[in-house]
Amino acid sequence: MAMSTVTLLLLLFAFTSMSTITSADADDAAALLAFKAAAIGDGGYRLPSWNASVTGGICSWEGVTCQGKPRQVVTLSLSSRGLNGVLSPVIGNLSSLTILDLGSNMLSGCHTRKSWPSTMSRDPQPEQQLVLRSLGAFPRSLARLKVLKLWKNNLTGTIPVSMANLSSLSFVSLAFNQFEGTIPPGLDRIASLRHLDLAYNHLSGESPHSLYNLSSLEVFQLQGNMLHGEIPYDIGSRFPRLWVISLAFNQFTGSIPESLTNLTALQLIEFTENKLSGHVPRTLGKLPDLLPQDVAHQREPRTIPASIGNLVNLGFLSFANNSISGAVPDSIGKLGNLANLGSLPSEVGSLGNLNQLILSGNQLSGQIPDSIGRCTVLERLLLDGNSFEGTIPQSLENLKGLAALNLSMNKLSGFKLQQSGSNKSFVAECEALKRVRHHCLIKIITCCSSINHQGQEFKALVFEFMPNGNLNDWLHLKSGIPTLRNTLSLEQRLDIAVNIIDALDYLHNHCQPPIVHCDLKPSNILLAEDMTACVGDFGISRILPESANIALQNSNSTIGVRGSIGYIAPGRSPTDDMFRGSLDLHNFSEDALPERVWEIADSTMWMHDDAYNSNARSRTESCLVSVIALGISCSKKQPRERILIQDATIEMHAIRDSYLKFARPLLLHERVATTLQ
Repeated sequence: MAMSTVTLLLLLFAFTSMSTITSADADDAAALLAFKAAAIGDGGYRLPSWNASVTGGICSWEGVTCQGKPRQVVTLSLSSRGLNGVLSPVIGNLSSLTILDLGSNMLSGCHTRKSWPSTMSRDPQPEQQLVLRSLGAFPRSLARLKVLKLWKNNLTGTIPVSMANLSSLSFVSLAFNQFEGTIPPGLDRIASLRHLDLAYNHLSGESPHSLYNLSSLEVFQLQGNMLHGEIPYDIGSRFPRLWVISLAFNQFTGSIPESLTNLTALQLIEFTENKLSGHVPRTLGKLPDLLPQDVAHQREPRTIPASIGNLVNLGFLSFANNSISGAVPDSIGKLGNLANLGSLPSEVGSLGNLNQLILSGNQLSGQIPDSIGRCTVLERLLLDGNSFEGTIPQSLENLKGLAALNLSMNKLSGFKLQQSGSNKSFVAECEALKRVRHHCLIKIITCCSSINHQGQEFKALVFEFMPNGNLNDWLHLKSGIPTLRNTLSLEQRLDIAVNIIDALDYLHNHCQPPIVHCDLKPSNILLAEDMTACVGDFGISRILPESANIALQNSNSTIGVRGSIGYIAPGRSPTDDMFRGSLDLHNFSEDALPERVWEIADSTMWMHDDAYNSNARSRTESCLVSVIALGISCSKKQPRERILIQDATIEMHAIRDSYLKFARPLLLHERVATTLQ
């Protein structure tokens, strides 16, 4: 198989039983050393254990696992090792290899047209698995392949028609790539297919009608493409086992089929952001196992059926950006498990577990009910783009964890920026910020406030220039190849984390009056010439009264109603579409600790530091686990469960100091040793 010079390849073949292969240990050693020579690139210090003098032979080399008699290499696991060279086809000479994991590296394809040795695809076994994470094309001759996972890569081109020949497939995930063209015909020939996920690509055209003949399908995800056409009216009888269907963010037309009611196992429906018309079927209320429901982004005015109250297990409901008319049924108050609601019922105060209320972009009117103040765990309240009238309820001050509030584009009355006292309030806040003195806070030089000849106000803050930009640009490169000059080492990241937490501790506990930033994110962390991190952008920060126990009474504050101290628990990463539904950064990190910490760490760190001898790897892993565990403790869902900022500051300093105490002498020793060689 020919590979381009920009291809990054990870192939994993897992066999439950292997035919006897008699390759010698020496052949495997030669293949591994040839692989290393090509793969380490400019990181010559990578894989230091890979040499002939190591006791135990190749089976004791880092990332290598052997089985059988004679001992054969069956696993090569080198994910997140900072390998930035070329992936050579010589790896195919490891004829007994069952797992090859080179994920989260920076390997490229080779220049040669040499194919991967045929031994890697010969005689596929019944439980064969293939996982690819950045491949320009995938093999087409694996007739017994059951699981195909290529999700979240940079795969391009069209989905090969030959995929339909993989008749043993039961699981296919090509999501989060850049596939184009149409969904290939013939997939209905894969009679055993249970999971089909083509989400978030650039697929277009109509989905093949034959696709709906896959009666064994249980998960069907096409969201995030440019597909069009109508959803078959009898889809409910075609997919009797279906429990997940997501066609959101496409261009489907027509109505939502009534036959969905026949899908008795259905738990998730997503049809939002299409061009569907008509009503949400009232019969959906007959599906008691239905969990999240984001049914449609439709254009015609419609009502919410009263039968929605029968969905007793419903955890998420969104009707945002629709044209809902009429009243929200009282029966919605029966949904005691509801944690996310996209529309406003009169009984909203009875939903004690509600933490997100999203009604954006509808035609709702009347006043915001005062009972909303009883939703004490509410963190996001988005009512923008409606016709709400009256004043903002005073009861919002009871929402202690409220971190996101948007009431814009309504008909609400209240404080106006032009009213008497607003200018004085702005200047007072600027003066308070000017009194803040800490080396990890952006220095405010002065503030400006004036009115031009047309009566328009001009207000501005002047900050110290920070030559190294913001942290977000360092963490997420917009273009170019990662190098030592445009990426951050682990030591630099620890220093930045200490700077940030020092600034927060100062704002909360050591400055008068106390200040809560309320908008902490990488783009608001600025880096000085020496890479010292400074917290900036106090545009929505909250200046507290002298005592945090005294309620903020100044109605002229330019900040508005924000709730009390406390940050919202992290939601989806703004740069990663994989964080959907209940999978957020907090849960993603918590699930990875401690065994999979290397999988979630940024691999560009290892361009700066060697963490691959046993001692260094252990210390680095301990540091990463400690930092991520602290982040998890800081981002607990309930504010009262989070670690105090002063305790977090002490712990972060201890983590950084412990790592530097170990790392700096080690790096010095390695540099001296390299010089003497």
